[in-house]
Amino acid sequence: EDTLIKHGAKIIDRQLPLERLANMAIELTVIVTMLSRTASLLAEDLDKGKREHILSLTRLAFSRARHRSMAAYRAMDKNLDKDIASVSAYLTKAGGYELDVLGNL
Repeated sequence: EDTLIKHGAKIIDRQLPLERLANMAIELTVIVTMLSRTASLLAEDLDKGKREHILSLTRLAFSRARHRSMAAYRAMDKNLDKDIASVSAYLTKAGGYELDVLGNL
């Protein structure tokens, strides 16, 4: 809240796309690290069961990381940024979240 008041509602114009790019970079790092570790493990002399376990775990983790990365990519164009900016502008103008039921006790 303090940051929004300090920088104003325009911070949203830069913050949300930057967060999406950062999340995609994080997921890419996860994928590269995971593939490197998997290759390293598969280079060892492992029994078939352990090898299959490693491959299954890698496929699962890769699929989840890819899903999160693609969701961030799609959100670059289709998102709720206008709603977030609207709420942010209102909160900045109001000086805070005035609908807090716990604060009224």
